[in-house]
Amino acid sequence: MKFIGIDLAWKVEPKSKTALVAIDKSCSLIATDYVYTDKEILEFIKRHCSSGCLVGVDAPLVVRNKHGRRECERLLQKHGIPSYPANREWLTRAFGGVRGEILVRKLKKLGIELKARPQPKTFAKAVMEIYPYSALKFLLKKIPKYKKGKKKERVKGISDLREALQKVQPSLIAGEIASEKDLREQERESNAPASLLKKAADLLDAAVAAYTVFLYWKHGGERCEVIGSEEEGFIVTLKDEP
Repeated sequence: MKFIGIDLAWKVEPKSKTALVAIDKSCSLIATDYVYTDKEILEFIKRHCSSGCLVGVDAPLVVRNKHGRRECERLLQKHGIPSYPANREWLTRAFGGVRGEILVRKLKKLGIELKARPQPKTFAKAVMEIYPYSALKFLLKKIPKYKKGKKKERVKGISDLREALQKVQPSLIAGEIASEKDLREQERESNAPASLLKKAADLLDAAVAAYTVFLYWKHGGERCEVIGSEEEGFIVTLKDEP
């Protein structure tokens, strides 16, 4: 089994970059990529999903409601976890459509189907919606500010998050994801592009998505909770260890 995390860029056209992370059943990082197109995403998945795999996508995959929030988002809010209100009107206006739904249709052609509750510890090919922020709330309690702020603050936030994730699961984060050397160079170079920090943050989100589906496959309901339904939209999040 392989476990793939996708921090999907939401815009349909022109596309921004999407972060991809693949780990194996020992939770060791085996590959990363940073790509633009659905074709590149599918090629990455095909390379690492020749047998069973769970794919975790950080993006809305099922959006039936025209306005407001999905039920899964309302339920997350009750846990004190905020999220963007995914609805068709907003996603179409802001991003040109629901890219997650488009990706799900393409994955189905590869035999990877949307499933809210695939059987843990068995051969499977399924895709699930993940929300890394909610997973990090359970893993770390206090989440470093790694996406917003001035460059120095973002460098520190990314470094702190990387260090925290290594303590949780050392094999999950390898050198190519937000290495300390790269981060220090970013901090020193006054003209270094912000896009390099965005790449580091996106890859960390993709790693959390991969780790979430890994924990789902290994522990099922002991470590994960599926909030919502396949019909109306669902999000897989983590639970405190029993």
